[in-house]
Amino acid sequence: MPILITGGAGYIGSHMVKYFQENNEEVTIIDNLQSESMKIRSKWTIFLR
Repeated sequence: MPILITGGAGYIGSHMVKYFQENNEEVTIIDNLQSESMKIRSKWTIFLR
């Protein structure tokens, strides 16, 4: 089931993304990257500007 996470590059959102990716879910993230923390680091993550 496709999952949409808003704020997925932040602390809480990145943990949610990691959880769903580990469970083989298709995850789409929307984030304005305002905090610039970029906590998500995986080979499956693609950032679009």
